Amino acid sequence: MNSTQILFERRKTGDISTVAEMLGENYHNTWKILNRPNSKKHNAAIEALRKVIEARELLKKDIVQN
Repeated sequence: MNSTQILFERRKTGDISTVAEMLGENYHNTWKILNRPNSKKHNAAIEALRKVIEARELLKKDIVQN
């Protein structure tokens, strides 16, 4: 299992919309970009998705610890 598959398993509702806003694309285009490894914006979209997931998990840990 590669890192992209792991990201897709960890994503939640709204993550793709957040990535779309970060890239300045609409939801459907972002979904296509994420699913097409040869897309020019694929790496940027994957990195944005990684940051969104990590930020959410960090916030969850912060709330649980306090």
